[in-house]
Amino acid sequence: MKEAIGYIVGGGLKEGFRIRLTVPADRVQEGSFVVCDDGRYRYFGLVTDLQLGATDPRFADEKTDRLQPAIQQALLGKTLYTTLMMYPTLLMDKGPDFGDPERAAWQARVEKGQEIPGPKPVKTVPAHHAEVRPANEADVAQIFGEEGKGMFVVGHTIEQGYPVRLDLNRFVKRSSGIFGATGTGKSFLTRMMLAGLMREDVAGALVFDMHNEYAFDDTDTDRMVTVRGLRTLFGNKVQVAALGRGALVRGKQPDFTLEIALSDFQTGDIELLGEALKRVWRRGRIRPNSLTYRCNVSGLL
Repeated sequence: MKEAIGYIVGGGLKEGFRIRLTVPADRVQEGSFVVCDDGRYRYFGLVTDLQLGATDPRFADEKTDRLQPAIQQALLGKTLYTTLMMYPTLLMDKGPDFGDPERAAWQARVEKGQEIPGPKPVKTVPAHHAEVRPANEADVAQIFGEEGKGMFVVGHTIEQGYPVRLDLNRFVKRSSGIFGATGTGKSFLTRMMLAGLMREDVAGALVFDMHNEYAFDDTDTDRMVTVRGLRTLFGNKVQVAALGRGALVRGKQPDFTLEIALSDFQTGDIELLGEALKRVWRRGRIRPNSLTYRCNVSGLL
């Protein structure tokens, strides 16, 4: 069990739990996994913010180098302190204590599936001064799963480097999405997920790759290293198609090309794109003798 890094002093389900740190602030990083054990419940969460605070603003505004070293040290962590914001994500019901007579009955209900200990959404809060500690490897495995068939490592925790696994067999049963700001690694993570699906052979995927990022090798511009594409990793298990006769993908020949003749377009197809074509036409990017006019739908514009 890891040592506590602080204790809860406030907060709520929406804003997160506010934790008073009892260790130096540089021991904790934003995005780290933390755990709070309070009674029979274990709360799992993420560090979302670190804030400096003071019980007396005067000591925060003025430097304390004129004070004796012992007094300076006493101020730090007491009058001057750091708070951590923990966003609670999941809760685990550990059940009654082992010496409690209710323990056996609770365990029997869990085995019969009548009660689910978790992990499940957080719908309550821990008590004041409940201790918070960094998540250990067992905590991470309890949430994301342990090593086994179909378990794919998608990354590691920030501070300790514990493996974060994804159960691909469960992943493919529901709709999923990868979201994030520009430059946060969405494409790289998507490539990893597709590689995991093919390696474990749990599902097939039809990928509409607008920027030609996944099939062939690419370059990580941050580290200037080559990132292997899915075709390199899995060979002919990956089939690459390009749009248009003679089209290449990153300078390489695709397995086949897709060609759409003008005769294949119907009026209804253009109607679906009416608003987009209208904007393009107004910017002068469609000539009067272009596809829209040959399909006799110029009235849409």
